[in-house]
Amino acid sequence: MYAILALIFLFHYSPTNSLPQKLDLATALKSKPCQVIEENSSLLKSCKFPFIYKDNAYYGCTTVDGVNGKAWCSTKIDPLTNEHVEGGYRGDCPNSEDPEYTCKSHEEGLKKSEDFNQYKNSLEELGVRSDTDVRDACECVEWDKCNWANDMVLEISDIPRGDPLWMKRVKFFKDRICDRKTKSLYCCDEEKPPNDRLVKLLRDPSLFKQEEELQSSGKWKPNGYKEECGTRTTLTNIVGGKKAKRGDFPYMALLGYATFTNSEGKSIKSYDCGGSLINKWYVLTAAHCMFQVSGNFSKNHPTEVVLGELRIDTDPDCTNNGRSCAPRKITREIKTDDQIIVHENYQPGSQTQVNDIALIRLNEPVPLYDDDPKSSNVRPVCLPWQENDPGRDLKENKKAVVTGWGRVKTSLKDLERKQKFGASARNLLYVRLPIANQVCEDDPDLEQYWDPETKICAGGKQGQDACQGDSGGPMVIRDTSDDPWYQIGLVSFGLENICGGAKNREKKPGVFTKVVNYLPWIESKLKD
Repeated sequence: MYAILALIFLFHYSPTNSLPQKLDLATALKSKPCQVIEENSSLLKSCKFPFIYKDNAYYGCTTVDGVNGKAWCSTKIDPLTNEHVEGGYRGDCPNSEDPEYTCKSHEEGLKKSEDFNQYKNSLEELGVRSDTDVRDACECVEWDKCNWANDMVLEISDIPRGDPLWMKRVKFFKDRICDRKTKSLYCCDEEKPPNDRLVKLLRDPSLFKQEEELQSSGKWKPNGYKEECGTRTTLTNIVGGKKAKRGDFPYMALLGYATFTNSEGKSIKSYDCGGSLINKWYVLTAAHCMFQVSGNFSKNHPTEVVLGELRIDTDPDCTNNGRSCAPRKITREIKTDDQIIVHENYQPGSQTQVNDIALIRLNEPVPLYDDDPKSSNVRPVCLPWQENDPGRDLKENKKAVVTGWGRVKTSLKDLERKQKFGASARNLLYVRLPIANQVCEDDPDLEQYWDPETKICAGGKQGQDACQGDSGGPMVIRDTSDDPWYQIGLVSFGLENICGGAKNREKKPGVFTKVVNYLPWIESKLKD
Protein backbone atom coordinates (compact mmCIF):
# COMPACT_ATOMS: atom_id res chain seq x y z
CA MET A 1 0.00 0.00 0.00
CA TYR A 2 2.78 2.40 0.94
CA ALA A 3 4.57 1.71 -2.34
CA ILE A 4 1.39 2.47 -4.28
CA LEU A 5 0.95 5.75 -2.44
CA ALA A 6 4.55 6.66 -3.11
CA LEU A 7 4.12 5.92 -6.80
CA ILE A 8 1.03 8.11 -6.95
CA PHE A 9 2.88 10.79 -5.04
CA LEU A 10 5.84 10.79 -7.40
CA PHE A 11 3.79 10.79 -10.63
CA HIS A 12 4.64 7.18 -11.47
CA TYR A 13 8.37 7.92 -11.32
CA SER A 14 10.62 6.00 -13.71
CA PRO A 15 14.40 5.56 -13.23
CA THR A 16 14.90 6.75 -16.80
CA ASN A 17 13.77 10.26 -15.85
CA SER A 18 16.60 12.76 -16.03
CA LEU A 19 16.47 14.93 -12.91
CA PRO A 20 18.84 17.14 -10.93
CA GLN A 21 20.85 15.32 -8.27
CA LYS A 22 19.17 17.18 -5.40
CA LEU A 23 15.81 15.58 -6.29
CA ASP A 24 16.67 12.15 -4.94
CA LEU A 25 13.41 10.47 -5.93
CA ALA A 26 14.81 6.96 -5.74
CA THR A 27 15.76 7.53 -2.10
CA ALA A 28 12.31 8.96 -1.38
CA LEU A 29 10.75 5.81 -2.84
CA LYS A 30 13.07 3.45 -1.01
CA SER A 31 12.78 4.97 2.46
CA LYS A 32 12.23 2.10 4.87
CA PRO A 33 9.68 1.84 7.66
CA CYS A 34 10.75 1.92 11.31
CA GLN A 35 10.29 -1.69 12.41
CA VAL A 36 11.04 -3.64 15.58
CA ILE A 37 10.64 -7.18 16.95
CA GLU A 38 7.41 -7.02 18.96
CA GLU A 39 7.65 -8.52 22.45
CA ASN A 40 4.12 -9.96 22.33
CA SER A 41 4.44 -11.90 19.06
CA SER A 42 8.20 -11.97 18.27
CA LEU A 43 7.22 -10.73 14.81
CA LEU A 44 8.61 -7.78 12.89
CA LYS A 45 6.16 -4.91 13.39
CA SER A 46 6.10 -1.24 12.41
CA CYS A 47 6.37 1.38 15.14
CA LYS A 48 3.30 3.55 15.74
CA PHE A 49 4.07 7.25 16.07
CA PRO A 50 3.10 9.36 17.82
CA PHE A 51 2.12 7.23 20.80
CA ILE A 52 1.10 8.38 24.27
CA TYR A 53 2.68 6.64 27.21
CA LYS A 54 1.99 7.72 30.79
CA ASP A 55 0.43 10.98 29.59
CA ASN A 56 3.41 11.93 27.43
CA ALA A 57 3.51 11.83 23.63
CA TYR A 58 6.45 10.31 21.77
CA TYR A 59 7.22 11.01 18.12
CA GLY A 60 10.08 8.54 17.91
CA CYS A 61 11.87 5.91 19.95
CA THR A 62 12.23 6.70 23.65
CA THR A 63 14.38 5.34 26.46
CA VAL A 64 11.72 6.12 29.10
CA ASP A 65 11.06 2.81 30.91
CA GLY A 66 13.19 1.05 28.30
CA VAL A 67 14.66 -2.34 29.22
CA ASN A 68 18.28 -1.77 30.28
CA GLY A 69 18.00 1.79 29.02
CA LYS A 70 17.27 0.73 25.43
CA ALA A 71 15.11 2.90 23.20
CA TRP A 72 11.74 1.38 22.31
CA CYS A 73 8.51 2.16 20.47
CA SER A 74 4.87 1.11 20.62
CA THR A 75 3.57 -1.33 18.02
CA LYS A 76 -0.12 -0.92 18.90
CA ILE A 77 -2.02 2.24 19.86
CA ASP A 78 -5.63 3.21 20.48
CA PRO A 79 -6.77 4.60 17.10
CA LEU A 80 -8.84 7.33 18.78
CA THR A 81 -6.45 8.52 21.47
CA ASN A 82 -2.99 7.39 20.25
CA GLU A 83 -2.43 5.82 23.68
CA HIS A 84 0.01 2.90 23.84
CA VAL A 85 -1.71 -0.46 24.34
CA GLU A 86 -0.07 -2.50 27.10
CA GLY A 87 0.51 -6.23 26.87
CA GLY A 88 3.83 -6.58 25.10
CA TYR A 89 2.92 -4.41 22.11
CA ARG A 90 6.35 -2.80 21.99
CA GLY A 91 9.84 -3.51 20.76
CA ASP A 92 13.41 -2.28 21.10
CA CYS A 93 14.50 0.08 18.34
CA PRO A 94 17.57 -0.87 16.27
CA ASN A 95 20.96 0.52 17.23
CA SER A 96 21.32 4.01 15.79
CA GLU A 97 24.77 3.05 14.45
CA ASP A 98 23.22 0.37 12.23
CA PRO A 99 23.58 1.49 8.56
CA GLU A 100 20.03 0.22 7.93
CA TYR A 101 18.67 2.30 10.84
CA THR A 102 15.55 4.22 9.85
CA CYS A 103 13.95 4.85 13.25
CA LYS A 104 14.18 8.35 14.65
CA SER A 105 14.56 9.33 18.27
CA HIS A 106 11.66 11.09 19.95
CA GLU A 107 13.57 14.36 19.79
CA GLU A 108 14.22 14.00 16.04
CA GLY A 109 10.63 12.98 15.31
CA LEU A 110 9.20 15.79 17.42
CA LYS A 111 11.34 18.36 15.64
CA LYS A 112 10.23 17.14 12.21
CA SER A 113 6.58 17.15 13.27
CA GLU A 114 6.85 20.66 14.71
CA ASP A 115 8.57 21.90 11.54
CA PHE A 116 5.83 20.49 9.31
CA ASN A 117 3.04 21.89 11.48
CA GLN A 118 4.68 25.31 11.51
CA TYR A 119 5.21 25.11 7.75
CA LYS A 120 1.58 24.26 6.99
CA ASN A 121 0.22 26.81 9.46
CA SER A 122 2.38 29.50 7.86
CA LEU A 123 0.65 28.91 4.52
CA GLU A 124 -2.48 30.49 5.96
CA GLU A 125 -0.59 33.78 5.83
CA LEU A 126 -1.43 33.78 2.13
CA GLY A 127 -4.81 34.88 3.43
CA VAL A 128 -7.96 35.52 1.46
CA ARG A 129 -7.39 36.60 -2.13
CA SER A 130 -9.55 37.43 -5.09
CA ASP A 131 -9.75 34.97 -8.00
CA THR A 132 -7.50 37.22 -10.07
CA ASP A 133 -4.87 37.51 -7.35
CA VAL A 134 -4.80 33.74 -6.91
CA ARG A 135 -4.33 33.12 -10.63
CA ASP A 136 -1.55 35.68 -10.73
CA ALA A 137 0.19 34.27 -7.66
CA CYS A 138 -0.13 30.54 -8.44
CA GLU A 139 1.06 28.67 -11.52
CA CYS A 140 0.88 25.06 -12.63
CA VAL A 141 4.57 24.23 -13.20
CA GLU A 142 6.73 21.14 -13.50
CA TRP A 143 7.45 20.04 -9.98
CA ASP A 144 11.25 20.00 -10.26
CA LYS A 145 11.10 23.73 -11.06
CA CYS A 146 9.30 24.60 -7.84
CA ASN A 147 11.31 25.18 -4.68
CA TRP A 148 8.78 23.83 -2.20
CA ALA A 149 8.40 20.58 -4.16
CA ASN A 150 12.16 20.02 -4.26
CA ASP A 151 12.45 20.62 -0.54
CA MET A 152 9.58 18.30 0.33
CA VAL A 153 10.95 15.39 -1.70
CA LEU A 154 14.23 15.70 0.19
CA GLU A 155 12.33 15.76 3.49
CA ILE A 156 10.32 12.64 2.58
CA SER A 157 13.51 10.75 1.77
CA ASP A 158 14.58 11.21 5.40
CA ILE A 159 11.33 9.96 7.00
CA PRO A 160 10.58 6.26 7.58
CA ARG A 161 8.00 5.00 5.09
CA GLY A 162 4.57 4.63 6.64
CA ASP A 163 5.29 7.09 9.45
CA PRO A 164 2.29 9.46 9.89
CA LEU A 165 4.48 12.40 8.95
CA TRP A 166 5.54 10.58 5.77
CA MET A 167 1.89 9.96 4.93
CA LYS A 168 0.92 13.56 5.68
CA ARG A 169 3.60 14.93 3.39
CA VAL A 170 2.72 12.51 0.62
CA LYS A 171 -0.93 13.58 0.87
CA PHE A 172 0.02 17.25 1.03
CA PHE A 173 2.09 16.86 -2.15
CA LYS A 174 -0.53 14.78 -3.94
CA ASP A 175 -3.34 17.27 -3.16
CA ARG A 176 -1.42 19.99 -5.04
CA ILE A 177 -0.94 18.09 -8.28
CA CYS A 178 -2.49 20.01 -11.18
CA ASP A 179 -1.36 17.94 -14.19
CA ARG A 180 -0.14 14.35 -13.90
CA LYS A 181 0.87 14.05 -17.53
CA THR A 182 3.34 16.91 -17.35
CA LYS A 183 4.29 16.15 -13.74
CA SER A 184 3.15 19.59 -12.62
CA LEU A 185 1.77 21.07 -9.44
CA TYR A 186 0.69 24.42 -8.04
CA CYS A 187 3.50 26.76 -7.11
CA CYS A 188 2.48 30.12 -5.61
CA ASP A 189 4.49 33.31 -5.19
CA GLU A 190 7.25 31.51 -7.13
CA GLU A 191 8.13 29.13 -4.28
CA LYS A 192 5.21 28.32 -1.97
CA PRO A 193 2.41 25.73 -2.15
CA PRO A 194 -1.18 26.98 -1.94
CA ASN A 195 -3.07 26.37 1.30
CA ASP A 196 -6.08 24.04 1.30
CA ARG A 197 -8.58 26.81 0.59
CA LEU A 198 -6.65 28.10 -2.41
CA VAL A 199 -6.27 24.58 -3.81
CA LYS A 200 -10.08 24.31 -3.98
CA LEU A 201 -10.29 27.68 -5.69
CA LEU A 202 -7.59 26.82 -8.22
CA ARG A 203 -9.09 23.44 -9.11
CA ASP A 204 -12.60 24.64 -9.87
CA PRO A 205 -13.40 28.36 -9.37
CA SER A 206 -17.09 27.96 -10.27
CA LEU A 207 -17.61 25.03 -7.88
CA PHE A 208 -15.74 26.97 -5.20
CA LYS A 209 -18.17 29.88 -5.57
CA GLN A 210 -21.18 27.56 -5.41
CA GLU A 211 -19.91 26.00 -2.19
CA GLU A 212 -19.26 29.45 -0.71
CA GLU A 213 -22.87 30.44 -1.38
CA LEU A 214 -24.18 27.17 0.11
CA GLN A 215 -22.06 27.63 3.23
CA SER A 216 -23.56 31.08 3.77
CA SER A 217 -27.03 29.53 4.15
CA GLY A 218 -28.50 28.57 7.52
CA LYS A 219 -29.52 25.26 5.90
CA TRP A 220 -25.92 24.27 5.17
CA LYS A 221 -25.00 20.82 6.51
CA PRO A 222 -21.17 20.61 6.69
CA ASN A 223 -19.72 17.42 5.24
CA GLY A 224 -16.91 15.62 7.05
CA TYR A 225 -15.76 13.83 3.89
CA LYS A 226 -15.14 17.23 2.29
CA GLU A 227 -13.18 18.34 5.37
CA GLU A 228 -15.75 21.08 6.06
CA CYS A 229 -16.18 20.28 9.75
CA GLY A 230 -14.88 18.52 12.83
CA THR A 231 -11.15 18.97 12.21
CA ARG A 232 -8.51 21.00 13.98
CA THR A 233 -7.78 24.49 12.72
CA THR A 234 -4.23 24.79 14.01
CA LEU A 235 -1.81 21.92 13.54
CA THR A 236 -0.07 21.18 16.83
CA ASN A 237 1.60 18.14 18.28
CA ILE A 238 -0.33 15.66 20.40
CA VAL A 239 0.30 15.86 24.12
CA GLY A 240 -0.97 13.89 27.06
CA GLY A 241 -3.28 15.36 29.69
CA LYS A 242 -6.82 16.72 29.72
CA LYS A 243 -6.33 20.34 28.62
CA ALA A 244 -7.30 21.11 25.04
CA LYS A 245 -4.92 23.06 22.86
CA ARG A 246 -5.60 25.86 20.44
CA GLY A 247 -7.62 24.66 17.48
CA ASP A 248 -8.33 21.16 18.88
CA PHE A 249 -12.11 21.65 19.20
CA PRO A 250 -12.89 24.74 17.10
CA TYR A 251 -16.65 24.16 17.20
CA MET A 252 -16.98 24.77 20.95
CA ALA A 253 -19.35 27.50 22.12
CA LEU A 254 -19.69 29.18 25.52
CA LEU A 255 -23.12 30.47 26.55
CA GLY A 256 -23.00 33.64 28.64
CA TYR A 257 -25.83 34.62 30.99
CA ALA A 258 -26.16 37.35 33.63
CA THR A 259 -23.42 39.88 34.21
CA PHE A 260 -21.86 40.02 37.67
CA THR A 261 -18.94 41.68 39.43
CA ASN A 262 -16.14 39.18 39.85
CA SER A 263 -13.69 38.77 42.72
CA GLU A 264 -11.40 41.39 41.13
CA GLY A 265 -14.16 43.97 40.79
CA LYS A 266 -14.60 43.50 37.04
CA SER A 267 -17.95 43.14 35.30
CA ILE A 268 -18.08 39.77 33.50
CA LYS A 269 -20.58 37.20 32.24
CA SER A 270 -21.44 33.98 34.00
CA TYR A 271 -20.79 31.12 31.56
CA ASP A 272 -23.10 28.33 32.67
CA CYS A 273 -23.56 26.15 29.57
CA GLY A 274 -21.78 25.01 26.46
CA GLY A 275 -22.79 24.23 22.91
CA SER A 276 -21.45 23.45 19.47
CA LEU A 277 -21.48 25.38 16.20
CA ILE A 278 -23.17 23.27 13.48
CA ASN A 279 -22.98 25.86 10.68
CA LYS A 280 -22.38 29.60 10.37
CA TRP A 281 -25.81 30.46 11.80
CA TYR A 282 -26.68 27.86 14.45
CA VAL A 283 -25.42 26.57 17.80
CA LEU A 284 -26.69 23.25 19.17
CA THR A 285 -27.19 22.97 22.94
CA ALA A 286 -29.46 21.56 25.65
CA ALA A 287 -33.02 22.75 26.24
CA HIS A 288 -32.50 22.83 30.02
CA CYS A 289 -29.89 25.58 29.48
CA MET A 290 -32.79 27.92 28.59
CA PHE A 291 -34.51 27.66 31.98
CA GLN A 292 -33.86 28.21 35.67
CA VAL A 293 -32.55 25.04 37.30
CA SER A 294 -34.90 25.26 40.29
CA GLY A 295 -38.01 27.00 41.60
CA ASN A 296 -40.62 27.51 38.91
CA PHE A 297 -38.12 26.71 36.09
CA SER A 298 -38.84 30.03 34.38
CA LYS A 299 -37.04 31.17 31.25
CA ASN A 300 -33.35 31.93 31.67
CA HIS A 301 -32.06 32.58 28.19
CA PRO A 302 -28.37 33.18 27.57
CA THR A 303 -27.45 36.67 26.40
CA GLU A 304 -24.39 35.85 24.31
CA VAL A 305 -22.53 33.07 22.51
CA VAL A 306 -18.72 33.04 22.49
CA LEU A 307 -16.83 31.11 19.79
CA GLY A 308 -13.15 30.58 19.05
CA GLU A 309 -12.32 30.48 22.76
CA LEU A 310 -9.78 28.32 24.56
CA ARG A 311 -8.62 30.07 27.72
CA ILE A 312 -11.31 32.41 28.97
CA ASP A 313 -8.99 34.85 30.76
CA THR A 314 -6.95 35.69 27.65
CA ASP A 315 -7.92 37.16 24.31
CA PRO A 316 -6.38 36.31 21.95
CA ASP A 317 -5.02 32.90 22.95
CA CYS A 318 -1.26 32.87 22.39
CA THR A 319 1.64 30.42 22.60
CA ASN A 320 5.42 30.72 22.44
CA ASN A 321 5.46 33.73 24.79
CA GLY A 322 3.01 35.64 22.65
CA ARG A 323 4.79 35.05 19.35
CA SER A 324 1.99 32.91 17.94
CA CYS A 325 -1.60 34.05 18.54
CA ALA A 326 -5.00 32.87 17.39
CA PRO A 327 -7.58 35.37 16.10
CA ARG A 328 -9.65 37.01 18.81
CA LYS A 329 -12.75 35.28 20.10
CA ILE A 330 -16.05 35.92 18.29
CA THR A 331 -19.09 37.00 20.30
CA ARG A 332 -22.69 37.00 19.09
CA GLU A 333 -25.45 38.61 21.13
CA ILE A 334 -28.81 36.97 21.81
CA LYS A 335 -31.22 39.88 21.67
CA THR A 336 -34.62 38.32 21.02
CA ASP A 337 -36.51 35.27 22.23
CA ASP A 338 -37.07 34.04 18.68
CA GLN A 339 -33.34 33.26 18.45
CA ILE A 340 -33.93 30.48 20.99
CA ILE A 341 -35.51 27.31 19.55
CA VAL A 342 -36.41 24.77 22.23
CA HIS A 343 -37.87 21.37 21.36
CA GLU A 344 -41.65 21.68 21.50
CA ASN A 345 -42.08 18.64 23.72
CA TYR A 346 -39.44 19.50 26.30
CA GLN A 347 -40.74 19.84 29.87
CA PRO A 348 -38.62 22.11 32.12
CA GLY A 349 -37.94 20.53 35.48
CA SER A 350 -38.70 17.01 34.32
CA GLN A 351 -36.53 14.40 36.04
CA THR A 352 -36.21 12.37 32.85
CA GLN A 353 -35.27 15.38 30.66
CA VAL A 354 -36.91 13.99 27.52
CA ASN A 355 -36.25 16.03 24.36
CA ASP A 356 -33.47 18.00 26.05
CA ILE A 357 -32.29 19.77 22.93
CA ALA A 358 -32.32 23.35 21.61
CA LEU A 359 -30.88 25.53 18.86
CA ILE A 360 -29.68 29.12 18.98
CA ARG A 361 -30.01 31.16 15.80
CA LEU A 362 -27.17 33.70 15.80
CA ASN A 363 -27.91 37.35 15.04
CA GLU A 364 -25.29 37.29 12.28
CA PRO A 365 -23.24 34.53 10.64
CA VAL A 366 -19.90 33.47 12.08
CA PRO A 367 -16.83 33.78 9.84
CA LEU A 368 -14.98 30.47 9.69
CA TYR A 369 -11.30 29.66 9.75
CA ASP A 370 -11.60 28.28 6.23
CA ASP A 371 -12.96 31.65 5.05
CA ASP A 372 -10.27 33.77 6.68
CA PRO A 373 -7.79 32.21 9.13
CA LYS A 374 -6.60 35.66 10.19
CA SER A 375 -10.00 36.64 11.61
CA SER A 376 -11.46 33.34 12.84
CA ASN A 377 -10.33 30.16 14.57
CA VAL A 378 -13.81 28.59 14.29
CA ARG A 379 -14.94 25.53 12.37
CA PRO A 380 -18.29 23.69 12.80
CA VAL A 381 -18.65 20.20 14.21
CA CYS A 382 -19.88 17.44 11.91
CA LEU A 383 -23.32 15.96 12.49
CA PRO A 384 -23.97 12.40 11.24
CA TRP A 385 -26.34 13.47 8.46
CA GLN A 386 -25.41 10.53 6.21
CA GLU A 387 -26.29 6.91 6.94
CA ASN A 388 -22.64 5.80 6.83
CA ASP A 389 -21.28 8.58 9.05
CA PRO A 390 -19.48 7.63 12.29
CA GLY A 391 -21.72 7.55 15.35
CA ARG A 392 -24.73 5.92 13.72
CA ASP A 393 -23.90 2.55 15.26
CA LEU A 394 -22.51 2.99 18.76
CA LYS A 395 -20.69 0.03 20.21
CA GLU A 396 -20.47 -0.55 23.95
CA ASN A 397 -17.24 0.78 25.52
CA LYS A 398 -16.27 2.75 22.44
CA LYS A 399 -14.59 5.95 23.58
CA ALA A 400 -16.29 9.29 23.04
CA VAL A 401 -15.01 12.75 24.00
CA VAL A 402 -16.83 15.47 25.93
CA THR A 403 -15.48 19.02 26.12
CA GLY A 404 -16.31 22.02 28.27
CA TRP A 405 -15.30 24.65 30.81
CA GLY A 406 -17.24 22.97 33.64
CA ARG A 407 -16.08 21.96 37.09
CA VAL A 408 -12.87 19.99 37.35
CA LYS A 409 -14.15 18.56 40.64
CA THR A 410 -16.17 19.72 43.60
CA SER A 411 -13.74 22.01 45.37
CA LEU A 412 -13.13 25.53 46.62
CA LYS A 413 -10.78 26.07 43.67
CA ASP A 414 -13.67 25.57 41.24
CA LEU A 415 -15.74 28.17 43.08
CA GLU A 416 -12.83 30.60 43.10
CA ARG A 417 -12.32 30.22 39.35
CA LYS A 418 -16.05 30.68 38.76
CA GLN A 419 -16.06 33.91 40.77
CA LYS A 420 -12.94 35.18 39.03
CA PHE A 421 -13.37 34.08 35.39
CA GLY A 422 -17.09 33.33 35.04
CA ALA A 423 -16.48 29.59 34.48
CA SER A 424 -15.19 26.81 36.71
CA ALA A 425 -12.33 25.89 34.40
CA ARG A 426 -10.06 28.53 32.92
CA ASN A 427 -8.95 26.37 29.99
CA LEU A 428 -11.14 24.21 27.74
CA LEU A 429 -10.98 20.63 29.03
CA TYR A 430 -11.83 17.27 27.54
CA VAL A 431 -12.61 13.87 28.96
CA ARG A 432 -12.82 10.48 27.26
CA LEU A 433 -15.87 8.46 28.25
CA PRO A 434 -16.78 4.89 27.29
CA ILE A 435 -20.25 4.32 25.84
CA ALA A 436 -22.20 2.56 28.60
CA ASN A 437 -25.69 2.03 27.19
CA GLN A 438 -25.85 -1.55 28.46
CA VAL A 439 -25.14 -0.36 32.00
CA CYS A 440 -28.20 1.91 31.89
CA GLU A 441 -30.22 -0.85 30.25
CA ASP A 442 -29.44 -3.31 33.07
CA ASP A 443 -29.60 -0.96 36.08
CA PRO A 444 -33.11 -0.85 37.68
CA ASP A 445 -32.23 2.50 39.30
CA LEU A 446 -31.87 4.02 35.82
CA GLU A 447 -34.96 2.48 34.26
CA GLN A 448 -37.13 5.60 34.47
CA TYR A 449 -34.40 7.75 32.90
CA TRP A 450 -33.30 5.43 30.14
CA ASP A 451 -34.59 5.43 26.56
CA PRO A 452 -32.22 3.96 23.94
CA GLU A 453 -33.96 5.85 21.13
CA THR A 454 -33.40 9.32 22.55
CA LYS A 455 -30.49 9.00 25.00
CA ILE A 456 -26.92 7.79 25.32
CA CYS A 457 -25.27 6.63 28.53
CA ALA A 458 -21.51 7.15 28.92
CA GLY A 459 -18.92 7.23 31.66
CA GLY A 460 -19.38 5.52 34.98
CA LYS A 461 -15.76 5.74 36.12
CA GLN A 462 -14.49 7.60 39.16
CA GLY A 463 -13.34 11.12 38.29
CA GLN A 464 -14.56 10.95 34.68
CA ASP A 465 -17.79 12.72 33.90
CA ALA A 466 -19.32 15.81 32.38
CA CYS A 467 -19.86 18.34 35.15
CA GLN A 468 -22.03 21.38 35.80
CA GLY A 469 -21.03 24.06 33.32
CA ASP A 470 -20.60 21.39 30.64
CA SER A 471 -24.39 21.24 30.17
CA GLY A 472 -25.36 21.43 26.51
CA GLY A 473 -21.79 20.73 25.42
CA PRO A 474 -21.05 18.18 22.70
CA MET A 475 -20.17 14.52 22.94
CA VAL A 476 -18.19 13.59 19.84
CA ILE A 477 -16.73 10.48 18.29
CA ARG A 478 -14.41 9.50 15.45
CA ASP A 479 -12.86 6.30 14.14
CA THR A 480 -9.18 7.34 14.05
CA SER A 481 -7.14 10.27 15.30
CA ASP A 482 -6.97 11.78 11.79
CA ASP A 483 -10.75 11.71 11.19
CA PRO A 484 -13.14 14.61 11.84
CA TRP A 485 -15.23 14.72 15.01
CA TYR A 486 -18.93 13.83 14.68
CA GLN A 487 -21.34 14.93 17.38
CA ILE A 488 -23.42 12.05 18.69
CA GLY A 489 -24.72 13.54 21.93
CA LEU A 490 -24.99 16.59 24.14
CA VAL A 491 -24.65 16.80 27.90
CA SER A 492 -28.08 16.42 29.50
CA PHE A 493 -27.82 15.27 33.14
CA GLY A 494 -26.07 13.03 35.64
CA LEU A 495 -27.32 11.08 38.62
CA GLU A 496 -24.52 11.91 41.07
CA ASN A 497 -24.36 14.73 43.58
CA ILE A 498 -20.59 14.95 43.27
CA CYS A 499 -18.91 15.72 39.95
CA GLY A 500 -17.06 12.66 38.70
CA GLY A 501 -18.77 10.38 41.19
CA ALA A 502 -18.81 9.93 44.93
CA LYS A 503 -15.74 8.20 46.32
CA ASN A 504 -17.59 5.60 48.38
CA ARG A 505 -20.44 4.81 46.00
CA GLU A 506 -20.79 3.05 42.71
CA LYS A 507 -20.47 5.57 39.90
CA LYS A 508 -23.43 5.91 37.54
CA PRO A 509 -23.01 6.85 33.87
CA GLY A 510 -23.99 10.30 32.66
CA VAL A 511 -27.00 10.74 30.36
CA PHE A 512 -26.69 12.49 27.00
CA THR A 513 -29.28 13.54 24.44
CA LYS A 514 -28.89 11.29 21.38
CA VAL A 515 -28.33 13.68 18.48
CA VAL A 516 -28.98 11.16 15.68
CA ASN A 517 -32.58 10.77 16.82
CA TYR A 518 -33.13 14.53 16.55
CA LEU A 519 -31.55 15.16 13.13
CA PRO A 520 -34.98 15.52 11.43
CA TRP A 521 -36.00 18.04 14.12
CA ILE A 522 -32.75 20.00 13.69
CA GLU A 523 -33.12 20.04 9.90
CA SER A 524 -36.73 21.28 10.17
CA LYS A 525 -35.60 24.31 12.20
CA LEU A 526 -32.75 25.46 9.96
CA LYS A 527 -33.66 28.54 7.93
CA ASP A 528 -31.81 30.59 5.32
